[in-house]
Amino acid sequence: MKLSGKYYYPAGIVLLLFILQTSFLLFADIRLLLDLIPDDAAYYFKIAENFHKGMGFSFDGLHQTNGFQPLWQYVLIALYSIHPSDPENFYRIVLILQTIIVSVSSLLLFYSVNKVNGEVNALIALSLVIFFVFSQAVNGMESAVVALMVIILYAYYLKNNFSPVNYLIAGLITGLLLLSRLDFIFLPGIMFLLVILSDGSKVSFLYLFGCALVLIPYMFNNYLHTGHFQPISGVLKSSFPDISFNFDLQFTATAIVSIFAAISAAIVYITFQFKNIITGKVLLQKHQLLAISLSLTVIIHYSFYLLFIKWPVLNYYFIFYGIVFAFITADLLKIKIKRGVVILVLLFVISFVAFKSVWRLNKNIDNSWHARAYNAAVWTRDNTDSGAVLAMKDAGNYSFVSGRKVINLDGLVNDFYFQDVLKERKLYSYLKSNHVSYYVIYKASAEKELLEGNYNRYRQSFMSYKYMMDSDTLSFIKDSEVYRDRFNNSAIIIWKIN
Repeated sequence: MKLSGKYYYPAGIVLLLFILQTSFLLFADIRLLLDLIPDDAAYYFKIAENFHKGMGFSFDGLHQTNGFQPLWQYVLIALYSIHPSDPENFYRIVLILQTIIVSVSSLLLFYSVNKVNGEVNALIALSLVIFFVFSQAVNGMESAVVALMVIILYAYYLKNNFSPVNYLIAGLITGLLLLSRLDFIFLPGIMFLLVILSDGSKVSFLYLFGCALVLIPYMFNNYLHTGHFQPISGVLKSSFPDISFNFDLQFTATAIVSIFAAISAAIVYITFQFKNIITGKVLLQKHQLLAISLSLTVIIHYSFYLLFIKWPVLNYYFIFYGIVFAFITADLLKIKIKRGVVILVLLFVISFVAFKSVWRLNKNIDNSWHARAYNAAVWTRDNTDSGAVLAMKDAGNYSFVSGRKVINLDGLVNDFYFQDVLKERKLYSYLKSNHVSYYVIYKASAEKELLEGNYNRYRQSFMSYKYMMDSDTLSFIKDSEVYRDRFNNSAIIIWKIN
């Protein structure tokens, strides 16, 4: 792709964003960074640390798990092996790596869209990605590599002459996209059918074969060790084929706009392109077939989450929608307006991102549970034996920062045996056999007695999301408290278990 000098300025724009974001990541209070990323991100970090220490794919250092999106986990294992670091530094290193990834992805998107839809539409696409994806994908989760793989796949489909080998390579790239986030599983089937319609069954099977070469070894290994093709997190979160209407949607305003815009644009794009196919007015190019496939994937993906996910639905599941929205908007619009106007819009978006970074630096995190969990983890690191084993729900940041073995009690990064333990109501015996000596609880909107410490005994059971049954009840007495931090109507409490 040859570009004249005038097309180098997007690199300057992205470089400016990179400097702004990296400066924030380098100098912000570590507790502020933890408040901005999901607790689940530290599941990846802890597994990478434990793998480096020879414990295999294990979060708690005691049991093996496959509760992660594999491609991002492999990247972090490599990163931790190259540069083992204390938790505070590793958070910053990972987030800066993600900033590099989304910067490269943004530039690749601009140059790819520019090739087929022109500079103005490429600038519009870049503006949308900066607004909806750039900062949001820097979250410690798999979002940045998902964005990169979607854009690489789109860029590859811009090749003029698509040979059978190209379809095989496209399948390999799709396989890597699936390893970056497994709920892209709808995409290969959709693309397979569209390729049959456009180029025949031979090349469509080559595409599917390339995808299978990447995905099947991972899925077979899962089945061999667990009896399930999916990771445990996918099994526990999904109710499929039983419908479980899920309206626990924990979205930011930006995510709501991105999701609504992407789904709406996807419907319009599919209608428009299928009309072209039926009337025979336009022979669709390969990247447009991919855009149709991605549009259908967005619609099916969101419908699946509403119908079959029995877990809170979070922003980062849908960050790739912003990229799909950028692609199809650029292809739908193909407008001709002066470059200067679009650059002004782009500068406005950059100003918004810069303002957001400044606002983040001044955010009050005193009552954030992420910040308070960090404080509790530091206390644990300083006041417990290095070989201590603890148990807790939502244990990501706490486990990684404390440097202790922590059994996660919601099951997402455990093994399948743990679900049987909960079902058979043997949790107390399980914790005892694993030498758990502390139990940690974060309680939002806690009972008044627990908040104020006016209780004799606190009881809690845990749900097996595989069997939808409660475990036996654990019991903790007031005199066993070794740590208490109350903030607003919430509390973090640590009990010593004899």
